[in-house]
Amino acid sequence: MKRSGFVRAALVILVALVVTIPPSPELRVTAHPPRPAAPLHRPGMIPASLGTDDDADAQAEMEFRMLRDPIANAIPRDIHRREIAFARALPVRRGRPLRSGPGPESAAQTLVWAERGPNNVGGRTRAFAVDVSSPTTLLAGSVAGGIWRSTDDGASWSQRLSPGQIHGTTCIAQDRRAGSTGTWYVGTGEIRGSTTNATRWGSLYLGDGIFKSTDGGATWTLLPSTSSGTPQTTNPFDYVIDVATNPANAGQDEVLAATFKGIYRSIDGGGSWSSVLPADSGFTEVAVNPNGVMYAVTRVGGLIKVWRSVIGTVWTLIQPATFPTVVNRIVIGLAPSNPNVVYYFNYGANTASVNLHQFWKYTYVSGDGSGAGGMWENRTDSLPPDIFTQAGYDQTIQVKPDDENFVIIGGTDLYRSTDGFATTGATTVIGGYPFYPDRIHHPDLHAGAFSPADSKIYYSAGDGGIAKAPDITIPDMVWTSLDHGYNVTQFYSVAIAPDAGSNVILAGAQDNGSQLGNAPGASDWIMAYGGDGTVVEVSPVAGNRLYTQYQGGQVQRQNWDGTNVVDFTPSSATNQLFVNPIVLDPNNSDLLYYAAGTSSSTSMIWRNDNSPIADPITGWTSLAATNVGAHRISALGISTANSPNVLYYGTTDGIVMRAVNANTGAPTVTNITPPGLAGGTPTGGFVRCVAVDPTNSDRALVARHPGPELSESVTHRRDHRVRAPARGRHRAPALRRRWA
Repeated sequence: MKRSGFVRAALVILVALVVTIPPSPELRVTAHPPRPAAPLHRPGMIPASLGTDDDADAQAEMEFRMLRDPIANAIPRDIHRREIAFARALPVRRGRPLRSGPGPESAAQTLVWAERGPNNVGGRTRAFAVDVSSPTTLLAGSVAGGIWRSTDDGASWSQRLSPGQIHGTTCIAQDRRAGSTGTWYVGTGEIRGSTTNATRWGSLYLGDGIFKSTDGGATWTLLPSTSSGTPQTTNPFDYVIDVATNPANAGQDEVLAATFKGIYRSIDGGGSWSSVLPADSGFTEVAVNPNGVMYAVTRVGGLIKVWRSVIGTVWTLIQPATFPTVVNRIVIGLAPSNPNVVYYFNYGANTASVNLHQFWKYTYVSGDGSGAGGMWENRTDSLPPDIFTQAGYDQTIQVKPDDENFVIIGGTDLYRSTDGFATTGATTVIGGYPFYPDRIHHPDLHAGAFSPADSKIYYSAGDGGIAKAPDITIPDMVWTSLDHGYNVTQFYSVAIAPDAGSNVILAGAQDNGSQLGNAPGASDWIMAYGGDGTVVEVSPVAGNRLYTQYQGGQVQRQNWDGTNVVDFTPSSATNQLFVNPIVLDPNNSDLLYYAAGTSSSTSMIWRNDNSPIADPITGWTSLAATNVGAHRISALGISTANSPNVLYYGTTDGIVMRAVNANTGAPTVTNITPPGLAGGTPTGGFVRCVAVDPTNSDRALVARHPGPELSESVTHRRDHRVRAPARGRHRAPALRRRWA
């Protein structure tokens, strides 16, 4: 929240939606092989990541810190019901004067909102499909923006869910039978977990069932049979990992859903379901070929199971003895031109692999009909040596509709093989890091599809939205962005220029850098810097500086026009958060305040006295008087007037401090933790934002996530709960390299 955010903060007093999740098996993380450096691009590019150099799960850990009860070091059980009760008890302005403490009375204001953009930046997309009956109609599902539809091949998009519907969508399937192609299914709930052991939880967000459309994706209804309406508990359809229809079943509306509790089957279009393949937890997968033969993956007792069925109720195990017994995630690639061929792209195998990845080809052999006698080929040795899927976070596979040997797999990068990865010589990297930003294609791929009208046309979906390749077969790939109007970008922060009438706005976006806008209305923006854009700042026009950050508190300065880019992260700072707070002093834009420690057990305010020309050494001072020990500073707010240079800061466990004369060498620090935040002890909720009244430095608003005063009033106990994360045991890929 920026210095103009006093009114804004009143609108966003945070009550986090928190849910419990079931245990999942261990997921291992491997380092991404280094890539060669490339010249700095305007804007500067730093690869995005789920974590940092030292902690592959830094983002997940920060989100856990935001949502946990610090006393129990766990996300409270039954929290959603208590959050609702807490929110209902908050005071409400109803258009009449309201006095709350010192200062003049103020009346509620009606705010008028206008979209500012960016209108050309996509976001994390896990579901994508092309309408087989109308190839210019595209359907996409993002993890935060819901279901979107385009009827002009991605030139424009419209959001198809209402604000009150669940927007965390993850998978999509169309009924491909003649006369039924207007029917679609979309699953909700994101189960990808970046765990390093059974007590480490990643970014897992519950959904609540499956959406269905019967008008070509224009409108959607949540299937009652899949919606529990109980987000405080975990139900099978809260994590729908994949969904598939049966194009060969003319007499029934057959749908299969891969959930974290196994494979479910419906023969009445989702009206009712039966469990056909139970599973313990974690990733499952399901696919149905044009002949109606079904393939599935489950995990039972921690062991992987690969299945085949011709009727949906009887399933046969088909994996060979040499197949790994433990795999964290498998995605299935069907070959439309040869229904007997199926590819399996694995991550987390306990047998020989390439960066923990394997690739298998299965060919069904006619016999007893069970498929148990199929032929398996382990083609792992032909995988690209730098294949990387961030522990299965970005993992996808598609087979060209008219060529069973033309296979595309995606992780952080996108690869094409023209011989089904039988050899290494037929493999080419066609997207990802080497293609971004200059060649449009964004890394971290989750979905893709070939056009039913022209099998050379391929669409790719991932963390950067959607891109189209007019010809996926040519040696020199060309991509076109389809993100215009596909507004699903996930932002961590927003900063606006303080000058009256200025249109300059800077925002930090998940995996889409720090985005800069400078035009009224819903305009196109440019990327000021790369990586996971986090907390950012904009100087007055006279200062001519933009201040950006990427994950782990790496901070940069540059001119408004993108020149003079300098990383000036203090060289001896440590213990920064994944999304690390900074604030520019509105009284003196040379002063920038930054949260970090001087050791792993400290967190304090760092001040740079000359940020326009700062480097990792120049201008930095760590203010020892502001140290809050191991609590870690999560939010900063600075005064504008009456008295200037008053800095408020909050911590990850509820402490709120006030530093007077923060612009001096020895500010006076007072603990002002409100009584509702546990009286200054490290037991309160995560302080997300502090906004200082621009007219009165004695008045501030604190936005925080619920603490133990909300979580202690437990009325229902559950056997399962979210546990505390163990600190990272694996190293993430090196992040301080430029985009290749």
